[in-house]
Amino acid sequence: MLFPGPRSYRGREGLVEFVQRWTEDFERFSIRREELIDAGNGRVFSSHRQSAIGKGSGVPIEVEYFSVFELEAGLVVRIRHYLDRDEALDAAGLSE
Repeated sequence: MLFPGPRSYRGREGLVEFVQRWTEDFERFSIRREELIDAGNGRVFSSHRQSAIGKGSGVPIEVEYFSVFELEAGLVVRIRHYLDRDEALDAAGLSE
């Protein structure tokens, strides 16, 4: 499992809960977007690099992950995250 907690979160409150769960065990948490591609059909592919320090361990971590945003009427209605770039590109309709 890539992210902790439920497999789905809904609405703004769900997004806030997701971010709180994901970041609660880290210090100096940061995410950099590295790539953003308009895939058409209301989908956007994005790659990210996350860095943080474990609160309890002091161990630095860095992970690359990929997201596909689905939009309707200019609003994000779904975000799916992937560890595999090719899988995310395929989900966005951008298979290489």
